[in-house]
Amino acid sequence: MATLRRNRETFVFMSGDSFISSNKCETEKIKIPDIVKEPKDEEKPQRLVPSRCTAITFPQNEKEVVVADRTGDVYKFSLIDTSASGELILGHLSLILDIAMSSDDKYIITCDRDEKIRISHYPNAYNIHAYCLLHSECVSQVLYLKEFSCLVSGSGDGTLASWTLDGKNICQTNTVSHTCKKGQGDTNSKNSSVVPMVTNDVCQGQGQDEGQGQGEGQTEVDGQNELPGVKKMIYSQELNVIAVIYYGLKQLNFFSVEEHKNGCTLTENSHNTLTEEPWDICFGDHHSVWILQHCEEKPVLVYECTKDSRGNIQVNERIADQTQKLLCDKWSFFKASIDCPKLSMRLQKIQPHNNVQKYLEKKEERINAQKNKQQPPQKKLKTS
Repeated sequence: MATLRRNRETFVFMSGDSFISSNKCETEKIKIPDIVKEPKDEEKPQRLVPSRCTAITFPQNEKEVVVADRTGDVYKFSLIDTSASGELILGHLSLILDIAMSSDDKYIITCDRDEKIRISHYPNAYNIHAYCLLHSECVSQVLYLKEFSCLVSGSGDGTLASWTLDGKNICQTNTVSHTCKKGQGDTNSKNSSVVPMVTNDVCQGQGQDEGQGQGEGQTEVDGQNELPGVKKMIYSQELNVIAVIYYGLKQLNFFSVEEHKNGCTLTENSHNTLTEEPWDICFGDHHSVWILQHCEEKPVLVYECTKDSRGNIQVNERIADQTQKLLCDKWSFFKASIDCPKLSMRLQKIQPHNNVQKYLEKKEERINAQKNKQQPPQKKLKTS
């Protein structure tokens, strides 16, 4: 099963020879094509969704598709009976950002903008099994690791956490402390390295002025300094690591996944400073990692991941193959992402400005002004 995301607006999911595409920007329909091995031109069956889609996934049986919309509702659609309408199975009071399924299809995991992760029974999702409560910002993604029977979540607060299916927190890794200053190449970890990506003038000039003057590991949205949230997490079973990219940071982090009696723990493995903020990443064959970035000259990069004697991940650029060359020639397709509104930190709660001190200062000035105000002359009473 593979998942592709373009512009964080259009979703394409492939499962075997079938696939589903959902565009939450232009339409509120889910296109469910027939099971085909070659594209066809005729119109494909479509299902209407009450609101725009935000997340979509397959159960392991691949007989259904589960879709979340922006109102917080989750629907189940049959892939066998294409004429059947969707069935509402659960709902959140907030925007759902990601969905995952357990390997036995027993549980469905949903995360939302209000820092909550919910584990519900499937398909009777009205029966809530557990909550995972720890993050202080939106939970942008959840992964189910079959090998460890546990969950890994990434949040807008810049942290990763691992959980049991009973909602017990196993560990939390603070990724923010290891991120680099936006727009600069310095890091503060002994395992850091600068990935020698494209360094031509076209790439270096893009986004150069963004975030200047911000604190370390922070970006600015609507005049507020905010922590770099987790944009994407991907897991490699062969390397036994999780790769992470962030909103507003030119950073690629690797975390080792280690076995624990209750599931797994996460430890920092290495992190690499990139020349451009990545749009998306995925693992390929032969321990490769594919990076999609904002660069007209080379939008797609491929690197081989190897482990050194200490088990740290090292990345080395791979010679471009035919697939990479073909994708790099499709900048007209990728450049549509440039003008798309950034999801990023707008999912985070806007913190109110601390104006208490200003209020107290103005109050003090008002009191002093009243004290210093000149009293009017008193009239003297005439005596006879």
